[in-house]
Amino acid sequence: MAKNLLITNCKQLVTLAGPARPRVGAELRELSIIQDGAMLVSDGSIDRVGSRQQIESTIASNAQVVDAGGRIVLPGFIDAHTHPVFAGTRADEFEERATGVSYQEIAARGGGIQSTVNHTRAASVDDLIALGKRYAQWFRAIRALDEQTPLRYVPTFLGAHTFPTEYRSRPDAYVSLVIDEMLPRVARERLAEFCDVFCEQNVFTTEQAWRILSAARCHGFGLRIHADQLSLSGGATLAAELGTATADHLEHTNEQGIAAMKEAGVQPVLLPGSVYALGSSRYPAARAMIDAGLALVLATDFNPGSSPTPSMLMVLSLASTHLKMTVAESISGAVVTSQRDCDGIRGRVTTPEGWLIPRARINFLNRQTKKNTNIETDENGAYHACLALGTYDITVTSTGFKTAKRKAIKFESSGSLTIDFPMKRGKPVTDQAITQL
Repeated sequence: MAKNLLITNCKQLVTLAGPARPRVGAELRELSIIQDGAMLVSDGSIDRVGSRQQIESTIASNAQVVDAGGRIVLPGFIDAHTHPVFAGTRADEFEERATGVSYQEIAARGGGIQSTVNHTRAASVDDLIALGKRYAQWFRAIRALDEQTPLRYVPTFLGAHTFPTEYRSRPDAYVSLVIDEMLPRVARERLAEFCDVFCEQNVFTTEQAWRILSAARCHGFGLRIHADQLSLSGGATLAAELGTATADHLEHTNEQGIAAMKEAGVQPVLLPGSVYALGSSRYPAARAMIDAGLALVLATDFNPGSSPTPSMLMVLSLASTHLKMTVAESISGAVVTSQRDCDGIRGRVTTPEGWLIPRARINFLNRQTKKNTNIETDENGAYHACLALGTYDITVTSTGFKTAKRKAIKFESSGSLTIDFPMKRGKPVTDQAITQL
């Protein structure tokens, strides 16, 4: 990319300028549109936005110019819930559902998710990467795709999506396998940032989901949950109890579940493409969630069976026609999601033994701008600082530990840079809670 890039002649420049957090209530309708707009990008970051007259008069003569041709220009969509790496298709199941066979009936005989699991298990990592690249143009494979395609992937471990055939008669043994073997390895190899569970009748109970997600938290994963998709399973209230980052689907969530998510700060991720593809008429109560003040998110649920579309535009259309969201609300829900989706530096702060340190204080000093950014690690010892590109000096402090410093850390490309801080003990720990990894 050129050092300076001017994008001009935008009929509307949709900036979504506003609070640096997920939007709620009336904020979802505030798109901060600049008519006849222009935008200056410097060193890969947005420098200035404004009217054409304001921006064009300030640019250098050697800037690369892109004429938008009177089009609408808006930020890229963030698809917050997809299953992009899989083998096989389930087109035959779509035909069956068209004749009246239900999703649950197909799953009960080994189809549905289990069918995809079987095909994916049989594929090689190279096969999965090749398949993922095909869909990108439209755990190791995800990590490789993040490195090899223009799309940015934020991986989630969903080992508890369904019970493998060999564990159908002993589900608790599979739950133990996920907790005792899968989670530690995924954490050790840093293959995922989040852990998710499909909490639903005849799949993972609320008690099993609680066990898995509680264990995942101890390994430093962010938490998500497939909740209340096919029935009122208690997934939304469990999400609130655990304080998960998101609760996804929510087709059957009631007023109590909505209130609990609001109280706990859980973000609902709505997937109308899945409802549409399954031929259901039970869409999530988006308007009630917006009116309750929830920071609503829209996503595709792209997968080979219940939502075989990667199109965010289709999701926006369904949001207006079936969720009764305005166009502005739909755009906000597809662009402004969690602060974890921003570019920056992330990682964990740990003791020498590998235990996680919550509420450690971290300062980022930008050497170019001299701006200081201060954050704290969360209760799992994890942090994510949303930062502009540049070179940073980083200082980490925590009660009972010696100060940790890293100098001249270069954050030079979009996405996220991962840096962990193992801290050395100083004075005896007195008021610092430590969570075992």
